[in-house]
Amino acid sequence: GPHWVAWKLPPLGYFLLYSDGAAELRDVQEGLQLTKNLEITQLIMELDALWVMNILSRPFKANHLLGTQMNDCLVLIRKDWAMDVRHILWKGNQCADHLANLAQAEASASVY
Repeated sequence: GPHWVAWKLPPLGYFLLYSDGAAELRDVQEGLQLTKNLEITQLIMELDALWVMNILSRPFKANHLLGTQMNDCLVLIRKDWAMDVRHILWKGNQCADHLANLAQAEASASVY
């Protein structure tokens, strides 16, 4: 049968951080730092890059090519906040992808 894909509104009080596969690990790190700087305490991070989720959920060697970025992300993830990391399909998050593209095109820093 058909596989339905849809975007879901985060629960009340939670913010949503979305990163698409083109963004890679550095952008996940920057997004986590931004949410921490904004003092957001309840976060859902949605990634369509399964490889990034795998990197952040498995032990890694200190000499890994992305070791520094991976460690920086893990330090931020382990901070004192309510956080859930989820894998999503890109098609289910086209709205968030569109908003992210709008934010990049704007001259001012906006949070959507």
